[in-house]
Parts: sequence; C-alpha cells; structure tokens
Amino acid sequence: MILVGNCDGFVGNRMVGFYGGQARVMLEEGAYPKDVDDAATSFGMRMGPLSMSDLVGLDLGSQATKKSGRWKPKINLQHALVDANRLGQKSSAGFYDYNGQRNQTSSPIVRAMIDEMFSANGRRTIHEEEIQNRLFFPLINEGFHILENGFARRPADIDVCYIHGYNFPRYRGGPMYHADAVGLPLVKSTLEKIGVRVAPLLDACIDANMSLQQYWSKHGKNILARAGPPQRRQPKSKM
Repeated sequence: MILVGNCDGFVGNRMVGFYGGQARVMLEEGAYPKDVDDAATSFGMRMGPLSMSDLVGLDLGSQATKKSGRWKPKINLQHALVDANRLGQKSSAGFYDYNGQRNQTSSPIVRAMIDEMFSANGRRTIHEEEIQNRLFFPLINEGFHILENGFARRPADIDVCYIHGYNFPRYRGGPMYHADAVGLPLVKSTLEKIGVRVAPLLDACIDANMSLQQYWSKHGKNILARAGPPQRRQPKSKM
C-alpha cells in the first residue's frame, strides 16, 4: 500500500497519459504501430500502448471530444480510425486488425492512412531505443512533477504503483529507479529534444550531480514540507 495525494489521475493514470501521447506523436514522425508496441514489449511491458488502446476502445471519450469541437480526423489518426469504425478489438479493427479470436495482425489499411496523413512530415525511421526513451521519459518526468508537488511521499512509492498496478517490468525497478539507472542527463536531453518541459526537480538533481534517490534522501522532507497537504492543491505540470 502507498499513500498518494488527490489530483487528476492520482499517480498512475496521471503519468500513463504521457506514455500513450508520445506513441501517437511517433506515428506522425515515421513509426508504425508495430514498431512502437514491439519497442514497448522489448522493454518489458506486457502490452504496447497502441495495443492497449485497441483493448480499451479507441472511441472512449470521443463524444466529449466532439462536443468540445476538438474532433480532427484529418490530422488526428485516432479520430480518423474511429470515423472509419475502427474502434479497437470490439470491432475487429483499430490500430491493428483482429480475427474472431482477437488475434492481432498489422493493418495495411492503417499503414496507408498513416502514410497519407503524415507524408508531408518527412517521415524517418525511428529506432527501438529512441522509441523506448520517448515512451517512458515523459512519463518519468511527470513522476518528478508528482514528487515536487507532494502528491507522492517518495520515488519508491511511484515505482511500487507502476510495478504492481501497471505491469512496469519488475527487473527495471520501476520508472523512477529506471531514470537513475539510465542517467538523469539522458532523460533531460531527450525531453528537451521532443519539446517536453523538464521538471524543476529533475533539473535540481542534475545540478546537484545526484541521482533522484540521493537527492530525495537529502531534500525530500523539505520538498514535502514546502508542498503542504496534497489534498488542497492541484497539479501544475503540463507537457
């Protein structure tokens, strides 16, 4: 059991949106669904983010998006898929094609849609390591925001949440542990390249030449004291 503050998405869901968001950006830049999901499963996840979206249903929240005037099927692949009645596993077609037993295969239709929608972007090959870093580093960055806002008491609590609640590969120790393992400067440089605002806590760790674990052991109590009671505050981080 871990104690977390009351904010939108709490800890797990607040972070996971950044994971799926970069998956879709990379489709626009040059990757295809299988490239993204294979990189995620190679990292150790049981399912890639686009396969997970097909499982949940691509039309989830679509009515609210349409009512708000944010429905853009000409430039948003997921919106285009929904308009084509590719709703995910429940319609036997989403980012992938599915047979009667919900076995997944790459879709030539989706590949053609991606090529048509994003060919003007100057598409390029995106290698596995870059895909993995871009999937997980924005998620990790949001973990830094959660800590500095006082919505989690320690980095290990976020790791426990992700290992037991989101099937993050146990041997990697959780997302915050993984950040220390790969090196915080790499996390920061990757975030800057893709235009994600770097969390001040991440910058502070790098400036102090410390891992997150080292920095939190020394300064965590003061950070939590400055943050105050978590139930009274709203998250301030934005991608």
